[in-house]
Amino acid sequence: MRWWLVACLLATSVAVRADAYHDLRAALTQRLLLMDDVARFKWNGALPISDPARERALLDTLTESSADEHLPAQYLSGALDAQMAAARAYQLQRFAAWLANDQRRFAGVPDLQTEQRPAIDRATARLLEAIRSERCIATDATREQLLLDGPPTISPDVWALAVNGLFPMPRRDCARLDASESPYSGRRLRQPRVLAYLRAQELETER
Repeated sequence: MRWWLVACLLATSVAVRADAYHDLRAALTQRLLLMDDVARFKWNGALPISDPARERALLDTLTESSADEHLPAQYLSGALDAQMAAARAYQLQRFAAWLANDQRRFAGVPDLQTEQRPAIDRATARLLEAIRSERCIATDATREQLLLDGPPTISPDVWALAVNGLFPMPRRDCARLDASESPYSGRRLRQPRVLAYLRAQELETER
């Protein structure tokens, strides 16, 4: 019976790891692909790709509003700065290709202020949630797998900027077991929780 329980718990742990990994990859991809329309808007208006003052203010605001005991401000500042660097690199590559092909104005580009930036904000929030879900199980192997698993429409250089900026993830409180939760508690399942539960079962059996 005990080995059956071990197998079930470990299988659940593997499934949670896979879900968290795919959520993280999807969130990174979604945010970067939004830069297609950002670049088109800037191309149409002959606007600069980089706006250092606005980016600094946005970075400070995001860090202050999102930091907590699990995602410290220092980590968030570095991770979000890396996403902005990846976004700039993505747009620069688009501009280079359009210049080489004598690209004219694009039609039907969503407004940067009223449509695109809210979408980017939502994508950033999704990415932060994915980091919260992944941070206790992410390792160097996770980072290496992400680097190898980049989307075909995003260059390896840009993808590496985005991925590497998230690692190493903060692991504060990751080993703490909340005794009020079942080890089957969905996405929050972690290996220490599995082991603690098994030990509790052993002690119960010995009584």
